Amino acid sequence: MDYNKLAKDIVAGVGGKDNIDSVAHCMTRLRFSLKDVSKVNKDQLEDISEVLGQVYAGGQYMVILGPNLLPTYEATVKNFDLKTGPAVDENLDGNLANKEKLTWKNAGSKLLSFIQASVTPMIPGLVAGGMFKVVLILIVNFVDPNFAKTTDYTILSMIGDAPFFFMPIMVAYGAATKLGATPGYAMMATASLIYPTFHDMVTQLAAKPGSVSMTLFGMPVKILN
Repeated sequence: MDYNKLAKDIVAGVGGKDNIDSVAHCMTRLRFSLKDVSKVNKDQLEDISEVLGQVYAGGQYMVILGPNLLPTYEATVKNFDLKTGPAVDENLDGNLANKEKLTWKNAGSKLLSFIQASVTPMIPGLVAGGMFKVVLILIVNFVDPNFAKTTDYTILSMIGDAPFFFMPIMVAYGAATKLGATPGYAMMATASLIYPTFHDMVTQLAAKPGSVSMTLFGMPVKILN
């Protein structure tokens, strides 16, 4: 990731260095205090793949970057010698989701933006897990076929599988960040869906449809495979 280029593209999108009074950050957003908000090029910012969204509220123009926030902030301050403000507690913002009215024209871009924000945080983990599994396959196929029968292989394989098994939790983090929700709550709620007991019930249902029946306070709970 070239954070220097990312910082340059974002500064250009908000109207250039001369249009910036100061820059600050919270957990996921670059926060610009601008001299003239009308100089912001929203389309240019939307074209930057690492930008997960943009919001104008409280006199600040915020560019949502998620996990790329801190390196980009540091590159922005260093490369453009900008005046900085204190870090902000993002929870004080409340729900700062984009207030732009939903129309048929922008519905597609909003949907794609939401999907992108949901899956972006998990990509490094999936890449790492996939590469890990490839290395194990190469060892078994070209170095030592008996390695697949060892506990070393079993443990290393579990490490490679982990990003895929826990992928829903990372999707929950990205979605919650995009929607302005609390990521911790979303991740815990999603984790309950891969909790061993629930996972065993779904597995049992897959093997014997209709064999699992659950209720919560008298209300039926559907167990879907």
